[in-house]
Amino acid sequence: MPSIKPLTIASAANNTGTIGGAAAPPRFVGRREVKLSLNTSYLGDTGREEHCLRSIKAAGFDSIQWIHDWNGDYMYAPSEIEQIADWLSTYGLVMGDLHASKGIRKDYMSFNEYERKAGVELIENRVDLAARCGARVIVLHMPIPTALWNSPRLDDLYGRVFRSLDELRPYCIGKDVRIAVENLVQTDYRKETEQFERLFERYDAEFLGLCYDSGHANCAFRGTGESVGFLERFADRLLSVHLTDNDGRGDAHWVPFSGSVDWSGIARVLVDTGYDGYVTLESVLRRSGLEDEAIYLEECFARAERFRELAERVRRSGSAP
Repeated sequence: MPSIKPLTIASAANNTGTIGGAAAPPRFVGRREVKLSLNTSYLGDTGREEHCLRSIKAAGFDSIQWIHDWNGDYMYAPSEIEQIADWLSTYGLVMGDLHASKGIRKDYMSFNEYERKAGVELIENRVDLAARCGARVIVLHMPIPTALWNSPRLDDLYGRVFRSLDELRPYCIGKDVRIAVENLVQTDYRKETEQFERLFERYDAEFLGLCYDSGHANCAFRGTGESVGFLERFADRLLSVHLTDNDGRGDAHWVPFSGSVDWSGIARVLVDTGYDGYVTLESVLRRSGLEDEAIYLEECFARAERFRELAERVRRSGSAP
């Protein structure tokens, strides 16, 4: 990634108002509090869970999105679920939401019936973890293979997905947890729009919504008209937000304000719609241009505060700067 001058807590005040040493800016998007989180997987998708939680709290964050084990078949045992809940309590953190796993062999989209059922059970396992830890939203990928977009088998794939979601709906509602399907990279505006329209025509907001990923949108869609336009189009179904940046050429997971994402446009949509869910800065240390973990986390907090203040300026002015 390009060399980035660290936006420290102190220097952030020059861009977004007073952050360090004085009163923090109002924490509101529109008339609602901005609930900023950091992804637990900033060091990697597995391992060092307690260390990450302790470090996230020390950096100034009060909430997290649990993203460990998001891309495999791992099932949390009841004892592990209790341990995670205990860590959150110990460090004074809130699990804002959780990134569930589509699975590999346990795949809710599989044409193989036993694999599909196992995939449903995998998602139920993440619903259990979310519910135990107080999270009300789980994020889920639904990748459509490129080869199927113009294939008669596309309807068959949707049939498998719908069967799985139909089975998950009563389980999720019973646990008071909703699913937020995330916009992805290997697609385009038309295909992604068709996919979410199809989902939302079948399932209501009580069960299913959108997780908007700014970095994915910046890669998959053409310009602000499509990347922010997609968010505007489905804003009434928005359940979760991932803040991540890139230059449009790949899903780099840079910290916000490092690439070409239209942050003012995103802030405007969140303000205009009064979004009240969690906003997760989703970045990884190895792609940050920094080596020191503590400095990286300080940087993440500063960038999160910069976005918070940007949203507050939009709210006060009535338009994006």
